[in-house]
Amino acid sequence: MNVIKVTKECRHKFLYVVVFTFFTNLLLFTAPLFSLQVFDRILSTRSLDTLYFLFIIALVALTALFILDVIRNLAMIHIGAVLERGLSSILFKAPFIKTDRTEKLDAGLNDLTKCRNFISGSSVISLIDAPWAPLFIMMIYFLHPLLGACALIGALSLFIIALLNNKLMSGNLMSANDHQKSASLHARQVMEHSLVVQSMGMLENTLTKWQNHNNLSCGSFTKGFTYSSILSSLAKFIRLILQMVLIATGAYLVIKSELTPGGMLAATIIMGRALSPVEQSINSWRQFSEARSSWAKIKLTLDKINLCENDKLQLPKPSGKINVEKLSFVYQKGKPVLNGINFKINAGESIGIIGPSGSGKSTLLKLISGAMHPQQGNVRLDELPLQDWNSQCREKFIGYVPQDFQLFDGSLKENIARLGEVDEQAVLDAAKLTGAHEWILKLPNTYETEIGLNASKLSGGQKQSLAITRALYNNPVLLVMDEPNANLDSKNEITLLRAFKKLKEKGTTLIVSSHKPSMLQNFDRILVIEDGKISAFNQSSEILNKFRSGKTKEAKHAL
Repeated sequence: MNVIKVTKECRHKFLYVVVFTFFTNLLLFTAPLFSLQVFDRILSTRSLDTLYFLFIIALVALTALFILDVIRNLAMIHIGAVLERGLSSILFKAPFIKTDRTEKLDAGLNDLTKCRNFISGSSVISLIDAPWAPLFIMMIYFLHPLLGACALIGALSLFIIALLNNKLMSGNLMSANDHQKSASLHARQVMEHSLVVQSMGMLENTLTKWQNHNNLSCGSFTKGFTYSSILSSLAKFIRLILQMVLIATGAYLVIKSELTPGGMLAATIIMGRALSPVEQSINSWRQFSEARSSWAKIKLTLDKINLCENDKLQLPKPSGKINVEKLSFVYQKGKPVLNGINFKINAGESIGIIGPSGSGKSTLLKLISGAMHPQQGNVRLDELPLQDWNSQCREKFIGYVPQDFQLFDGSLKENIARLGEVDEQAVLDAAKLTGAHEWILKLPNTYETEIGLNASKLSGGQKQSLAITRALYNNPVLLVMDEPNANLDSKNEITLLRAFKKLKEKGTTLIVSSHKPSMLQNFDRILVIEDGKISAFNQSSEILNKFRSGKTKEAKHAL
């Protein structure tokens, strides 16, 4: 379900809610009209038959009101569900489709949940009912113009308070959320690097920095809610005063014989109904502000997404040829990590990448694998830029093992199959090729073994072996690996070298980064990168001989 279809369906259902709201508010006149007839007609005529008849009519009307109100509430709940079901999958994929991935992966889903909760809650109903207040004020005016004037003044007073509350709450909530994001980001960084923080005695310093952000956030929240609380109490005070004024004015008009007692009671009931949704909307303004802010973020995200992702041409299996053109990349406006890189890799060729730490090797591999999109230049797979390939196609054709690889909650075979539909034979083929099959068979449940959220049941070498096996699943035409032997022992390194040889025989394009010359000695060519630029790209034997002999300035750092 695409965005246009989702929003169209929600609007269509919301029109029904508006229609139900119109009839619901009309039926709310049942109580005041019943009171008016009882006080002005039935008490004077003492007609019990008329009382019974009016009571039955009022009971039917209130039953209809109950049914319409339930339908309206259920419709809003359904709209919230439609919105979440329709947009959740798009927002889940958003960080992987957009070129900017600085935001948290679940940020859009959290915003969508806030919107759904607001739409499905009672707060939105009061906001829908608030615009119908003029209808009630008009009814009071028909009872007597002076009472209508009092009601209008009260409604305008509450409306001004609502606008003021919105202005004060929005600014403070925005400031509080910004500081809270900074505090959460700092806390997450501290937790991720807890060992460094603990070993170097940085806990108190990190706590102080977090408290600064948290205190600013708490101060803005407190300020905003203080204003909102005062204005909410002021609205309640004005409503009570207005009811007293209305009763007093009604009594005056009754004494002057310009209004009946029934009319005074009806006006009081109608006035309470007219101001009730306005007052409730003031109290629920925070939820409305948060939902509005969340929806603005969702719209911004959706505007950046290529909504035609699934409509991209389903291209045939590529040969594995890579063409890197004028490739540049910068992290957060700092020094360029890559600066105008150009090179070509033939299909089925094996390429090793070496260079000193921080030279841009990992960034280059991320761009070649499609894990990140280039800021300038292109990475072409068979002449087509990677970002123009359908994502489902890329998944079948590319295998990638990053330095900071991550396994997922589930069984071993599900992780190898990339959490998709499991091809048992393809899982076995990949595991046997990497040597993972041997240690997997020694586990109690073999391939059905659940690894848990952090894969704590596996050793570092087993985790890396599993990540390599996942990359080889379904025989990708392009295999990109960043330090694949970092956690492997000598035996598993030999197994990996054998796997490289078999993959090369199959025609797989291999691009591997490693600090060990032994891993790259049988590769076709080696690319040397330093300070984000290519300093050499030649036959592996020639490059490795130069580095071993120290004849190049990069030799001291690259290996």
